[in-house]
Amino acid sequence: MTRPLRQVRRLQYLALVGFISFLGTTTTTHASPDHQAVDAVALSGDWGDYKHGVSVADGRFRVIYRGGVPDIEKATPLGQGTGAGVLEGPLTAPDPRWDQARKVICEGTDFGGMNPGNSMGWGSARCASGEIKSASADPIVGGRDAKMLTYLFGNLLLSYYREGMSAQGSRQVWLEAETYVAPAGDKLKVTLRLINSGKEDLVLESPEQWEGIRNPMGEGATYVAVGADGDTGHEFGLPRLGGTSLAPGQSFPDGRLIVPAGQHRDVMFLSYAEKPFPAGNYTTRGSVNSLHVLAPASLKGSVQMWFRPTSGNRFECNYPTNDADLSRLEAARRQREATLPALTVGSKVTEGGWYRAVGDQSSQGEPRSDVPRLFYTGDTLPAEPLVHVAADGSHDAGIATGWRWEAYLEAPLTGHAAAGWCATR
Repeated sequence: MTRPLRQVRRLQYLALVGFISFLGTTTTTHASPDHQAVDAVALSGDWGDYKHGVSVADGRFRVIYRGGVPDIEKATPLGQGTGAGVLEGPLTAPDPRWDQARKVICEGTDFGGMNPGNSMGWGSARCASGEIKSASADPIVGGRDAKMLTYLFGNLLLSYYREGMSAQGSRQVWLEAETYVAPAGDKLKVTLRLINSGKEDLVLESPEQWEGIRNPMGEGATYVAVGADGDTGHEFGLPRLGGTSLAPGQSFPDGRLIVPAGQHRDVMFLSYAEKPFPAGNYTTRGSVNSLHVLAPASLKGSVQMWFRPTSGNRFECNYPTNDADLSRLEAARRQREATLPALTVGSKVTEGGWYRAVGDQSSQGEPRSDVPRLFYTGDTLPAEPLVHVAADGSHDAGIATGWRWEAYLEAPLTGHAAAGWCATR
């Protein structure tokens, strides 16, 4: 079930309000210094598909990181993965960038216009007069002060993210994840382990509500992406996972998944792989995207994480283990492929296998050739006749306008023998 855009915007709004709430109201006001830190500055904004924040008050910093920032992901060692949460720590030295941000918010006049489709930045600060002022900034169509505010936001976020992840920082709220994959009959069992290494309990939306699809708009739909690299050089992936792929026997009371502080919770899925792969040891990687955090309020909204790689996923047999399981694997893939546009005539084959010629969709459906053809990687898909086979022989039924994947190279269509299909290493 895909969430209405209005609900998504509401979650984003609540996330922003929760971030700047320590400043009191976001409009100009005369809050008492007894109730508000005199050094308070808060910046937040869009980066990637998620909203983040960085702030300072009473000599301490706070970072709200929701994932998806390329500059952070590229700098993270491959074996660590990335998390999402709230980082805090003391200011160890004066940082003039906070004074610069305060000046832009309190004295800036050239913020220019805003386009609702652009990424945005926001700022609030206690000014020298004691007032709390706020500003909104569009770095694309905004003026000089808008561009400076969003620059400072990105610059401070990167710096204090690193500070928060260091020994001097504290993970007040922090969620990480890793995955494990094992054979389960003709499917694979995928265990998503959600790890709370922070100091507060995390409440997540129930996995039963995860859509298992990627939203091209970059927000709203929750899905899990998993792939694996083998010690023999082979690799495999799985279709995006969501509520319809959950393994039976799991319950999520009140539509929530609670991960207590210092603990982990597992969510299990059953799915076919995207293609066969040989026996061996595999290291899993992947990500969970647009995962909806319901509590605590400081992290409420959508987050994204790259998994910590996990090795030792051992397959004693090739997958699938026999021709019957292979047929079921192919049927599942054909079902997925049917929801996608056909490959166009003239395009290059990127995965060798059996393909079936098809014609244009009509009210009677998509005409299909009765005879599949074998193509290898790099072949060009031709415009050839659709062949229909009847009792009186074969007949042409128009010219192919596209091709659909039908079976793997090692399908029974090739005369594949089952002997040795399940071979131990």
